[in-house]
Amino acid sequence: MYYCKMKFNLFFIFLILIPITLCSQNDPNRKSFNFMLAATTSIDFPNSENDGSGFLYKDSTHIYLITARHLLFDRNITDESYNLLHNSCQVSFNLKDNDSLYPAQFQLDIEMAYILDQISYSDESDIALIKLGNTQKHPIHDSLKLVNYHISVTAKSNFTVGSLFAIRSEDIIQPENFSEGYEIFLFGFPNTIGLQSIPQFSKKRPLVRKGLIAGYNEISKRYILDAAAFSGNSGGPVTILKNNRYYFCGIIIENIPVNLLGDFVGNSGYSVMETLAELQFLKSKIR
Repeated sequence: MYYCKMKFNLFFIFLILIPITLCSQNDPNRKSFNFMLAATTSIDFPNSENDGSGFLYKDSTHIYLITARHLLFDRNITDESYNLLHNSCQVSFNLKDNDSLYPAQFQLDIEMAYILDQISYSDESDIALIKLGNTQKHPIHDSLKLVNYHISVTAKSNFTVGSLFAIRSEDIIQPENFSEGYEIFLFGFPNTIGLQSIPQFSKKRPLVRKGLIAGYNEISKRYILDAAAFSGNSGGPVTILKNNRYYFCGIIIENIPVNLLGDFVGNSGYSVMETLAELQFLKSKIR
C-alpha cells in the first residue's frame, strides 16, 4: 500500500513539474535575457587593475558604450575638473549568432575620442557615454552590426561572424517607474573573485547576480541594491523585472563595505546603482 502511494505521489509530482519545465524552456523573456548578456562588455585598461564593465547602447543611427565615469576620469578636488585616467582600453563582448556566442573585441583610443567630443559625462552622476560608430540593421536578426567605426575605434575581430547586440531606448526604464522591493539582476565582469590557479568561471562571459532594490539615497538620488558587487563590476548594467519584462534601470558604481570601528573589513553584500536618468542629456552633448 505504501509503495502504491509513493508511486502515485511521484506521478503527481511529475505531472506538476512538466508544465513548469516547459514554461521555463519557452519563456519569452529568455531571449531578452540572452540579449542583455551579449550587450554587456568588459573594459580592460593597459597596466591597470581598475578594469570595469559596461554595455552597448543604440539609437536609430549610432551605437554607444555606457560605463561608469570614474573608470575613465579622475576628479580634481581643487578646481573640480576631470582628467583622463587612461589613453586607451580594450572592450570585449560577445556576438550572438543563433544559439552560439562568439568573442569579439575592439580597441578604443579614449584620448582621441575625448578630443573629438565623442565622450560625454555628467558632473552629477557617475556615468559616461562614448560614441563608437554608425549602425546598420542585420538582415535577419533583431540586432546591429558595427559597420562604420569612428576614428577612435580599431576592431580586433570580424563582427560579421554574428550579430552585435545593443540596448535600445525602449529597453530602459526611468527611476520614477520603480522603487524598493523590485527584483534586479547585475551583469558584469568581476575580477577579484575566484581562484587564479584553478579557473572557476569563464572571464569571457559576464556573471549575473540576482538581488533586489533595498533602498534609496535621497541626497545622491542613487539606489541601494541587496546584491554584492566587486572590483570589475563598476559600469556593468542592472536590469529590473517589471510586468514580466526585463528593463535596464542603471549601472553599478560601487559596493558598500562593512565599517567596523572605522576600518573597512569586507563586502557588506550591498551595492550602489546609478540610474540612467541623464542618458538623453549625455547624448545631446556628443558631437
